[in-house]
Amino acid sequence: HYPKLQNEIKGLIAKDGCSFTTDKSEADYAIIINASNDEGFESEFYGVKSYYTYVSASIVIDKILTSQRIYEDELMIKGGHTRGLKEAAIAGYKEIKEKIADTIISKIRE
Repeated sequence: HYPKLQNEIKGLIAKDGCSFTTDKSEADYAIIINASNDEGFESEFYGVKSYYTYVSASIVIDKILTSQRIYEDELMIKGGHTRGLKEAAIAGYKEIKEKIADTIISKIRE
């Protein structure tokens, strides 16, 4: 569970000049993101344990004015850490948020 993801993505997109509303009638785009991570796995190499998990995010972007879906896809990142699976997942979420924000910005600017 990584509750910061939504606000972090909003912050990255806001830097590009986008603003947000909860009123769909005022929006240019509707963006739906569902993110999760798998249970993960660990490996040991010369007595050092490393933990990994895959974080995936499905992204849907609809243009409100035309009711047109302009983008739908899924991104996946492998997060890793030496402390544990929770930290590996957080590392994956922190990395995937950049790709999500870049994807959204590029698609709404097309």
